[in-house]
Amino acid sequence: MHIKQLGTMTAVPHHIARNAFQMHAGQELGIHVPLEMEQKAVRLVGGFLNTPQTAGGHIVSGGTEANIIALWAARERKKIPGGEVVFPITSHYSILRACRLLGLTPRPVSAGFDYTVDVEKLKNAITENTVAVVATAGTTSLGVIDDIPRIAEFALAAGIPLHVDAAYGGFVFPFMKKLGYDLLDFDFSVDGVTSITIDPHKMGLVPPPTGCIIFRDCTMLDSLRPENVLYYPAASSVIAGTRPASPTMATLAVIEYLGENGYKEIVKTCLELTNYFYDRLKELKTIKAVMKPVCNIIGIRSEKLDTHSLKDYLETCGWGVFEFSEWIRIIIMPHLTQGDLVKLIMDLKKID
Repeated sequence: MHIKQLGTMTAVPHHIARNAFQMHAGQELGIHVPLEMEQKAVRLVGGFLNTPQTAGGHIVSGGTEANIIALWAARERKKIPGGEVVFPITSHYSILRACRLLGLTPRPVSAGFDYTVDVEKLKNAITENTVAVVATAGTTSLGVIDDIPRIAEFALAAGIPLHVDAAYGGFVFPFMKKLGYDLLDFDFSVDGVTSITIDPHKMGLVPPPTGCIIFRDCTMLDSLRPENVLYYPAASSVIAGTRPASPTMATLAVIEYLGENGYKEIVKTCLELTNYFYDRLKELKTIKAVMKPVCNIIGIRSEKLDTHSLKDYLETCGWGVFEFSEWIRIIIMPHLTQGDLVKLIMDLKKID
């Protein structure tokens, strides 16, 4: 049976990106393709995030590697043994993984009624041992945005790096703002934001594995760069040594092709379909949305079935969904149509 994906954050790649990715398959970044192409790609991605001239970063394998690099750089900057990382409990699992890999102490903070981090609790969790604070723009479970302007105020006052994980939201929220949506700022326009993770292989429509890490101040990367590696000029401040050229070239190709207007139209269509689905859910008696969606991510739950049973039922109907402890996540990605959502509502009505 063919499975139609409703849960994955990884988009079906745009044909321009897919062709560029395949064209450069087997080529190594820094050897077959100059490193200048990577920096051009980073600048193009950063152009959506109000990136200053002082910024620098890398194309990496995805949000997990990007988040690890951000906390690695923060650790090297603060130099506190076993330093603490304060982050929302709603953060992507890679934040906890980074802490364990880097010998840092995790300090998770609970979320409020709106599923964003409790800012006062986050503030109170900061101590003299804190080496980094993390916030999310587009949470994994519901796509909400933490109050990054408020968080940035006290992180900046305390002299602590603030990392924003916008792996998903980075290719959504800038275009929502262009479309007139009233959203909190989350990018480098906010003083105090030190680094941002953004994944081209999500709503950027690039094939995986393609992520990006950008620092406001490129010198944050200096402490991560290997020294005296004369035999390998492509050595850089990321985790991987040998790196494929395909992610960089695909990112370049699709951003140059679509531009801001192209992405804006894609996001507009996804949001229209999201609102359509949210409105249609109101026809159901026992299956409800967790909350009004902030972007093109919707959580749904049933009053009759537990989450696992709901997931199993949807999979028997040919839908691929992601299960969280209290709801099913549905993402209205560009490959979905209104016809798909009509069928989904019909399948849900059978168990309503």
